[in-house]
Amino acid sequence: KNTWDNEAWPSLQPRGEEGGQFVRLGKCAGVGLVAALLFVPIASLMETSFSAPALLAIREDNNAQWLQNCFTGVGLVFSLFAAQTFSFLYSQQEAIYLALYSEVSEAKALLEQLALVCKGRPTLAEALQGLQRYVREDLRRLDCNPARLLSGKIHTEEGRSDPLEQVLYFTSVGVPSYVYDTVKSLRSARGERLGATQRKLPELHFAVLAVLSVAELLVFPVLAAGCANLDSNGVASLPGHILFFQAILFGLMATAITLTFVVLYDLWRPVGDTYNFETILQEMVSGMEEELEVRLLQSRNQDIEAEVPSGVI
Repeated sequence: KNTWDNEAWPSLQPRGEEGGQFVRLGKCAGVGLVAALLFVPIASLMETSFSAPALLAIREDNNAQWLQNCFTGVGLVFSLFAAQTFSFLYSQQEAIYLALYSEVSEAKALLEQLALVCKGRPTLAEALQGLQRYVREDLRRLDCNPARLLSGKIHTEEGRSDPLEQVLYFTSVGVPSYVYDTVKSLRSARGERLGATQRKLPELHFAVLAVLSVAELLVFPVLAAGCANLDSNGVASLPGHILFFQAILFGLMATAITLTFVVLYDLWRPVGDTYNFETILQEMVSGMEEELEVRLLQSRNQDIEAEVPSGVI
């Protein structure tokens, strides 16, 4: 059996909603189908709007080639814009994973230190509860704005203190300073995670991409309006005729551009569907959460035994 398959190693790739990828591919194909069906009416409308000399200029554009140059220019700008956007968002996705692994590693180191240096102390349970709150209310709070989470307003509005501050408070007396150093490193890793998950591109960025894609697609109906009169054997939109073939190409182009938008938009949302890392984060912290529950239970049992007089069975 291959030990590197997706079932044995689900962390090797992000997992969105079950079947979400197929739904998105179906939507992209649906957009392409609608575009292909609307291509002939749009081309016919443009044909009636243009004058005969304008249609002739489109068909016999052999000198200035203004239509081809327009398509090439807009396509080049769109390609550069989309490529840079993908590169930037993919780098952000990589930074998120590196920050998560670093933060979870620091949190596990803090758990081990608390279990060792606070063993037998009455404040062990409170310190572990603070770390448990940090995991539940901070590390796994992917639904909160990173800047708002960093400001601490989330905990203040809920009437609670900072979870890491609680850990420091219950370990501030008689405990070696490396607990403080670990908390400091954990806060630094937390800042890297929040900074990586912060959206850095405005919605206007994708609006510009949409305008460029529409401008690129509009070249096809204009060209089809000039070429429709070349087919004198019947209706140009029937199968086997020129508009039918161009409608298929137009639908494929619309599908490809829509799929590009879907990929870029999902990368823009780190907790979206296709590139969602929430499942991977849950798997990363599952072992630590189980260990926290076990150590909390042991600490509470020790506190109960300490309160029972030695002569009482």
